[in-house]
Amino acid sequence: MKKVLGSLITLWMLSFSGCERLPVSPPGSDTFPPAVPSGLQVSYEADGEVELVWENNYEPDLKAYSIYRRADSSGSVYILTGQTFSSYFLDTGLDYNARYIYRITAEDISGNISALSDSVTASPVNLYAPARPRNLLVYGQNYQGVLSVELTWTKPFESDLLRFDIYRSTDASFLSDSSFKVGSSTTTRFRDTSGLSTGKQYYYKLTAVDKGGLVSVESAGNSDIILPLPEMLFPQNGDIVPRFYQVRVSGIPFNASYRLILQSSEVSGMLWSTDVYHDGISDEVTIPIQTYYLISNRDYFFRIETYRKSDFFPNGITTATKFSLRN
Repeated sequence: MKKVLGSLITLWMLSFSGCERLPVSPPGSDTFPPAVPSGLQVSYEADGEVELVWENNYEPDLKAYSIYRRADSSGSVYILTGQTFSSYFLDTGLDYNARYIYRITAEDISGNISALSDSVTASPVNLYAPARPRNLLVYGQNYQGVLSVELTWTKPFESDLLRFDIYRSTDASFLSDSSFKVGSSTTTRFRDTSGLSTGKQYYYKLTAVDKGGLVSVESAGNSDIILPLPEMLFPQNGDIVPRFYQVRVSGIPFNASYRLILQSSEVSGMLWSTDVYHDGISDEVTIPIQTYYLISNRDYFFRIETYRKSDFFPNGITTATKFSLRN
């Protein structure tokens, strides 16, 4: 029995001792770099863009791939262009007339970096015109007699865009040639203020131009009318009047919603507002209002906003009309 017990104790001690001797790798002790990425190739090269693809590494601790680039004429100096965890990379903003050489490395979470991959060469020449701009929105505006048309649109996905050219006509079927050009923009917004009049339907189109001068197909057209401003008929500016229960406003010859706004100052302090629809036929619009809560011998202001295409973007904004109530 003692012999058996002793053997068991010996086995237990050897087992315990063996566990103590198991190698434990402290954090950061990994010194083995990932495999060199393979299969690097150019999947797209045009219009100042180069897309690279390669085969995935199989290391479970892979952190990222680093992409290095040099111009063919710059000797052997590679610069870090970007990093990604994916097995593809899009390089943009490149010179049309240059040749570029690419190599990549793989890095793991311990900071080990593989050797550079084989190289590939790409020439992103300017081949294709940009896609047409989309979602053109057009809003006329008459801000206290200052006329403008606000345009916004969606930018195509190309990275080599230079500008957008904007064209305008009073004819819906016009073509976007130089005779109709009213301006250019490097953003997706444009404010047209040249030679505008109220009551006219203005049609707009635009094209996208890339850095090589290639021009997109023209966008779909859109239009709006800049409305004339209604006038306050009662009360008029500077009036001191008894309490009243309706406001009279001149009618403009276009369908529109009128928003009557009561303010405590000429430019701000909205106290109340109401909306009414005008069919463009009658010469006068009557808008109900309650004045029982207004204080006598104090100045108040009315302002009118007109809306035609949008409930959020006013087509017209009048100057403020000042009035006060007498006791």
